[in-house]
Amino acid sequence: MKEYDGSYQICPHCGYVRGSLPEEPFQLYPGTVLGGGRYMVGTAAGVGGFGITYRAFDTRLQQVCAVKEYYPSANGIVNRVPGNPKVIMYKGQRGEEFLAGKARFLSEARSMALFSAHPNIVHVYDFFEENGTAYIVMEYLDGVSFRDFIASNPGGVPYGTAEEVTLSVLNALKELHAHGIIHRDVSPDNVFITNSGQVKLIDFGAARFSDTEKETTRSIILKPGYTPPEQYRSKSVQGPWTDVYAAGAMFYKAVTGRKPDESVNRVIRDELPAPDSINPEIPKGVSNAIMRAMAIDPELRYRTVDEFAAAIRSAGPVRDAEGELRHRRHRRFFLLGGAGIIILLVGGFSLFRFFLRRAALHLEPAHITFWYPAREGSDPERLVEGFRESCPEVEVVCVPVPEAEYADRIRTAFETGQVPTVFESSGLDASYEGGLQPLDDAYGFLKDRKWYSDYYFLSDYDRLFPGHLRMPTGFAVPVVYADTAILPGAPEKVSGKDALQEFLAGGTAAADPAAQELWASFYEVPSGSGEAGDFFLDEEEIAQNADPDKNDAALRAALTEGHAAFWLSDTDAYETVQDRMAGLYSVTAVSGMKLNGRFTELWSVSAAGTEADRRAGIRLVYHLLTAEDQQYMDLQERRGLPLHKEMFREYLRINPELSGIRDSISGLRF
Repeated sequence: MKEYDGSYQICPHCGYVRGSLPEEPFQLYPGTVLGGGRYMVGTAAGVGGFGITYRAFDTRLQQVCAVKEYYPSANGIVNRVPGNPKVIMYKGQRGEEFLAGKARFLSEARSMALFSAHPNIVHVYDFFEENGTAYIVMEYLDGVSFRDFIASNPGGVPYGTAEEVTLSVLNALKELHAHGIIHRDVSPDNVFITNSGQVKLIDFGAARFSDTEKETTRSIILKPGYTPPEQYRSKSVQGPWTDVYAAGAMFYKAVTGRKPDESVNRVIRDELPAPDSINPEIPKGVSNAIMRAMAIDPELRYRTVDEFAAAIRSAGPVRDAEGELRHRRHRRFFLLGGAGIIILLVGGFSLFRFFLRRAALHLEPAHITFWYPAREGSDPERLVEGFRESCPEVEVVCVPVPEAEYADRIRTAFETGQVPTVFESSGLDASYEGGLQPLDDAYGFLKDRKWYSDYYFLSDYDRLFPGHLRMPTGFAVPVVYADTAILPGAPEKVSGKDALQEFLAGGTAAADPAAQELWASFYEVPSGSGEAGDFFLDEEEIAQNADPDKNDAALRAALTEGHAAFWLSDTDAYETVQDRMAGLYSVTAVSGMKLNGRFTELWSVSAAGTEADRRAGIRLVYHLLTAEDQQYMDLQERRGLPLHKEMFREYLRINPELSGIRDSISGLRF
């Protein structure tokens, strides 16, 4: 965009040959004029899935600028005749998608225009609609993207540079957050370093007004390695902490040269090494600050960019995410301890009874085995840490058994007389109950301590398990998974049978064969695959066989290819849907009617072995109900909804899209 002698056919500045066609036929031809004759388009500077950015010249201000055109080529919903600037929009659903996207594009322009005076945010000069689409006019940035700069320093960029870029980005985010806007797409791709050394945050296409007061449906914007776990969900509480995670991940990539693991993988098994373990030149405090900014639990992250920036600049010690978690636990312990002292001072008799009970529960030295149905990354040793501390006289041997093999292995153990002391017994039918030890002491201990009020459904255990041979630790509630592409406005919950049927009338549904019995309590499931009816696919279409991968593939095809708008299942399937179809579903809870729930984990103790071993095993089963073990099994391993009420509330805080099931609890029966 510099002047040269018109008699020359080749530009001496950039080598452009006059009359050359654009690189792609759908791009505007160089020389096209936009904005009522004001902006002359040059060649394309960049092409993305939703737009094309051109170098351009502002004939009024006589300066180079950048023009971004809304052109969602990746979705195949528009087209253009080569040489004609008019955009061809398809009719029907694709046309509606285009119009909705154009509205978001113009919203991006308005968001960016609010901050045109900020030194670390790209300036927007103008935006308008033309040629059947929309355009944003921005300052032209001459330099290099942070992504390319990092790529040119494969071992990590100099620490001082990485720190300066990160603090500049945090400064830009501070301005956005002050106006209630979260960027949601902070990454090296969207940070630009000009030739003059200025750092600019660009691309506000994912920006949305934050709403920390309520859970609202949001579009899914994913950039693996930089996207926090809450952003993988269509319903989630997002806020400044969402951008804090992404900024921390960007800083991590810059100083180590490695892109962080995807957050959804870290939820299952977090093995992300600290930055200073990769690059020893990184100060320990900064390394800890990065790890806390990237905490999987949003509550452990810095809540504001100011807090993160202060930690980066701090000359003193800084806690990482694990350190912050320990700090909070200790603080809560001392607070509870202070309250406990007061209670003990006024309840001497209760203290006396406590010591009597403890004496009665004293364990003799014992040796027990603990079988655990393990998934990839499972660590059953964590379940027995607290038990070992409180019962040092008991030796515990943990045996993680692959979950897929567990049912066969436990039945074989009974046949060979090698039954472990404590084991998960959901897969054993009544014929095995002769080999199970009654858990009266565990039930009695809960009653004596009056801890029933801390758990769901414990008051019903005498009815549900009259022999006290099994102890549940988790449960599942029926829910509806709705395809967001077909029904983007699915409600968080519906109440009553009529409301449920009206909801399901919006499209066909796939029935999870394992959950049909659950739904039969309030929705009449047609019998026989030949009578599948309007709301259910044929069972064979969903469950081709017992192979989970094929089952998941059939389910995904049913939901994503328009065969079904809903999947009727329960909360036990939530992690499968989340892992394999993140962002493609929403969860609708059902209340106002009788629901059949089910327990997801049943634990038992073998009747074999010495009396000391059996008593120790019963105590371990009781320990599996403590908040500590419920947190690991149900919050980290996601084996079911926690029976412990405090952990249940924590589970819903971490997974807010399931919050509607709160109202399902009162109508649940087993």
